[in-house]
Amino acid sequence: MFRLKTVSLARSIGTSIRRHTTAAPKPSSSRAISDYEIGQNIHGYILKRVEDIPELLAKAYFLVHQKTQAQHLHVWKEDTNNLVSVAFRTTPDNDTGVPHVLEHLVTMGSENFQCREIFMKMLSRSLATFMNAFTGPDYTCYPFSSTNEKDIENLSRVYLDFAFNPTLKEIDFKQEAWRLENENINDEKSPLKLTGVVLNEMKGVYSNTQSLYFRSILKSLFPDNVYRYDFGGDPLCIPKLTHDGMKQFYAKYYHPSNSRFFTYGNIPFEKHLNLINSLILSKYEHDPSVVKLSEVQTHNRWTSPVTKAIECRPDPLSPFPDKQTTAAVCFMLTNITDTYESFVLSFISSLLTSGQNAEFYTSLIESDIGMDFSPGTGFWDFIKQSVFTVGLQGIHEKDVSKVQNIILDTLKKVADEGFPQERIDALLHSIELALRHQSSNFGLQLLHILQAPWNHGGDPIELLQINERLDRFQSDLKSDPKFLQKKVKQYFLENTHNLCLIMKASDGYVERKSREEKELLMEKTKDLTVSDREQIFKLGQVLREYVDRESDTSCLPCIDVDTDISRKMSKTNLVHHELGKISVQVSPQPTNKVIYFRALMPFPERTVPTELKPYWSIFSSIITKLGAGSRNSKEMDQEISMKTGGLGARSHLRESLTNLDDYNTSLFIHSHSLERNFEPMMNLWLDILNSLRYDEEEHISQLIKMMASDESASLSQSGHSYAMLRAASSLKSSSAFREMNGGLSHVIFLKKLAETNDISSLRQKLIELSKFVFTNNDMKLAINAEPSIMNDSLNHLESFVQKLPNGESSSQSKGSIFSPIDSSSKDHFVFPFNANYVAKSVLCVPMNHPDHPKLRVLTSLLVTKYIRNEIREKGGAYGGGVSINAGGIMSFYSYRDPNVQRTVDVFNSSLDWFLKNDTINKQDLKEAKLSVFQSLDKPIAPGNQGTRQFLDNVSDENFHEYRLKILDTTLEDLSAVAQTYLGTNIPQKVVSIGPDNDSLKSSDGWNKIENLDLLK
Repeated sequence: MFRLKTVSLARSIGTSIRRHTTAAPKPSSSRAISDYEIGQNIHGYILKRVEDIPELLAKAYFLVHQKTQAQHLHVWKEDTNNLVSVAFRTTPDNDTGVPHVLEHLVTMGSENFQCREIFMKMLSRSLATFMNAFTGPDYTCYPFSSTNEKDIENLSRVYLDFAFNPTLKEIDFKQEAWRLENENINDEKSPLKLTGVVLNEMKGVYSNTQSLYFRSILKSLFPDNVYRYDFGGDPLCIPKLTHDGMKQFYAKYYHPSNSRFFTYGNIPFEKHLNLINSLILSKYEHDPSVVKLSEVQTHNRWTSPVTKAIECRPDPLSPFPDKQTTAAVCFMLTNITDTYESFVLSFISSLLTSGQNAEFYTSLIESDIGMDFSPGTGFWDFIKQSVFTVGLQGIHEKDVSKVQNIILDTLKKVADEGFPQERIDALLHSIELALRHQSSNFGLQLLHILQAPWNHGGDPIELLQINERLDRFQSDLKSDPKFLQKKVKQYFLENTHNLCLIMKASDGYVERKSREEKELLMEKTKDLTVSDREQIFKLGQVLREYVDRESDTSCLPCIDVDTDISRKMSKTNLVHHELGKISVQVSPQPTNKVIYFRALMPFPERTVPTELKPYWSIFSSIITKLGAGSRNSKEMDQEISMKTGGLGARSHLRESLTNLDDYNTSLFIHSHSLERNFEPMMNLWLDILNSLRYDEEEHISQLIKMMASDESASLSQSGHSYAMLRAASSLKSSSAFREMNGGLSHVIFLKKLAETNDISSLRQKLIELSKFVFTNNDMKLAINAEPSIMNDSLNHLESFVQKLPNGESSSQSKGSIFSPIDSSSKDHFVFPFNANYVAKSVLCVPMNHPDHPKLRVLTSLLVTKYIRNEIREKGGAYGGGVSINAGGIMSFYSYRDPNVQRTVDVFNSSLDWFLKNDTINKQDLKEAKLSVFQSLDKPIAPGNQGTRQFLDNVSDENFHEYRLKILDTTLEDLSAVAQTYLGTNIPQKVVSIGPDNDSLKSSDGWNKIENLDLLK
């Protein structure tokens, strides 16, 4: 996958990093790391530095390989979720997406693992907690993690081989990058088309206006260096890439001298070094030219600002069709290897843009000019020279100059007046809390912190020494009261390298892009001879045969499900209490002096009027953003930042584990704080539950606009999720409720609500909903905290419970309440995208049914042996799969897919494929089970222990029995459930979201939906 992501202060300081003032602990005796001396040779590496990192409870080792000069950073930490990564600096010189294509190709096959799609094959042969590959604007990274040491070695061998010894076959290039192919692969006279996995992926990316804007900022702000090129690939340029050109790119950049290795966890680093050196590095010599070739040139500063305008497709979900312009001002800042300046700028960025009290929230969002911040707003530190960008989307074209003036005036005001001290204190508190908060994928988070600065020559250990930057920063603040004001003046007001990027929706955009694609196809086909066309047809046949041919995976290492998966029950440390009529789940955990609070407040669906139910999702997400008690929304936001890591709320639907028609819906609220702030945090929740304020109507109006904008953007990015929700909604009540609160109908509902802007009516409905939910009836609480403070925490909870609002006892849902959506068997929702999202949902059985674990294994096997191959490799889609949820909905899906009807045919043929396939064996079954256990057995952070029990009512005993049933599933079991649930007699529904498609005919059962305002 390619990656272009924005970052925040949390990234620069290390989200989920713990801060301590004591020395880092020494490695345990079971994982003893020898006391090496600086300068010592360890398996071909020279140890350059060793540093304690007390804020991480870790120790860092920096080494350089003697022969190749490859750099290696190992961070030892008492964490079983070990991570390994190798990265290369890869700098494109055109828009063909060559580094992105190469990322796909190297994982297709290697010299020592002669197996097509080895990356995909290893997904089902390991217990990896993470496996992926990333392409960024100037780097390509290959990381993986696992809690199993044998698995780490297996994956290391495979990753190292495909990174340094890939086969890079031309036939794989045709498959992954682009090719000409007959529309009907079996008809030589059928029209030709351009297809390929990367090509179709990037068509989907360019359909997303936010992605388009991101990429345009990079191109426009850095027109004279590597960032002017699209590292992912412009769909109109990808067909210019040749196989030889890709191989030349590989030869130029994939060399050990241009590599950076990162390892993390409790496996002794000597094991990693020995493996890497013996398999790869010992066979190379240092090549200084590759380091010079890959270097990103520092962009010269402009002497005056620049304004640029681009176009995008109109948004059919925009509440205001005449307000579809985006405008932002983007500043090029400083080199990201200056870690202290980057920290300061990230801090300033957060003060300017994060939260309701941020200066730009007040000046831009509350101006009522636009819908939301422009895409990418904030601090970017993933390229050599950092960027700050801020603006508005959903504005009228005539208001562009207003936005520019507001941005300039706001920066001048900050430079003159500074930031309020309480906001600085609140952000410093957030940093302290972030340094203590723990996560289950800590190594991956460290990699994201290190990747970009280290890629450009930054000191990776310095990046981890967060306390030093904090101490220096607080010292600078103390010694110079205008320290931050001077930085604002230096980097923004006096910075002539700034860009005003304007993106306007054009009615002719989609048609023009379609025409350009047709012209590209004509250019590629106009000079083809009869012989050329014959070769294209033959290539299609060869490629189909190549993809159909079963790969011999015996060369690939594999975890043994029978010996490497434990059959012992894992017990969560839980204690249950009663505070009056309220149950409390307590989990004593090593939370590093952070307390985690959760609560479920039932939504009495049976007694809530029908007209209020579409507002439930809005209510759930808005309650923490309003005023409460004596505080207005800004004061509330400030207090939340000062005392907590944020207050969260959302709708939670718990499926019955035994009955398809039964479900319960609740308001799920959650937060965490430092131990000293537990009581203030709970008081904030009491204010919300007892005295939430709905008096700021302009603020509520803006929140609705922001929600509508976010949902609209999400549709073009994650259309498969919406397609699955819609498909499932006609099968059972719980799925219909989910769709109403987060699916297509919710997107349309938000659009209409933003259009009407009837806040008075909305306000009244929110008040009515709060009366049904804000009571202590059947409420459940949970806390995770250090054992030493658990008694005090329960005392605070008791006080909290005593102050909760009372309510009349209500009858909870016991059966089908919300009716499934009545619709045709196949719906096609027309949107101006360049790719399709397709889903098929099938009604099966809930989690506690004996067939559910068997179906879970079956879905895994279908993905690895059939769906992915047919949808991605043959069909050219970026992705596809099948899954089953706890409530019994099996969902097939495809992502960024050029072939709707073919994909549906593949979904429908799953049963025939399974029953007629006599090659499925016990090894395939084992791999399918491994894929299931990758998600079942993922590490859980201390703050999240007990969440499964609390939210979904799945006890350790239930979970253990479910695991055993998966382990004991046989091929005969799979055959039985396939015949039972994959036939045409089972309730099912198909949904497609994408461009207009004449091939989806009503005579074949398709219902085309273009007028989305009529959607129910």
